[in-house]
Amino acid sequence: MMGFTLILPSRAIYIRVTQNFVAGSASASEQLSPESEIQMNGEVPNIKKWVVFYPVYINSKKTVAEGRRISLAKACENPTCAEIADCCNHLKVPNAIEIDKAYPRDFMQRGRVRVQLKKEDGTLWNPAISSRKQLMLQVAELVPRHPGRTKKQEAPSTSSAAAGSSKPGKGGRKKR
Repeated sequence: MMGFTLILPSRAIYIRVTQNFVAGSASASEQLSPESEIQMNGEVPNIKKWVVFYPVYINSKKTVAEGRRISLAKACENPTCAEIADCCNHLKVPNAIEIDKAYPRDFMQRGRVRVQLKKEDGTLWNPAISSRKQLMLQVAELVPRHPGRTKKQEAPSTSSAAAGSSKPGKGGRKKR
């Protein structure tokens, strides 16, 4: 998991999550990137220059006038900042969640994600993602498969048994 920073609204507290080390995979020095070393030294990266990603951009419940930026067929239903950040971590793109920010057209939904697409030298963090649009499409594809979204499905036999036991009726209007 790449590092991300959570910025709380009332205080300037930064919570850093760096890469997880898997035992036996590689040494700690091989797994650390320059970005995670900067975060471990206590320096906060300048996220002001990172790309802004609001959940409204990929929300299938919103119209283009309300802020959706990708096609309805590729959008997902009601994404959250945490899900977007997890998807960015899966894509190995550094990100930061800003909880106290809101999209101007939909100010009731709080939160946005800042994403760094390019390193300081100009190379891409993930070669498959070279633009904001590609990032939105990739994240919108991953959000429905997020572990927090998996719903417990009922057994189909219980619903069909209940449907078969109902009495067939005539239906229709009652005569006076």
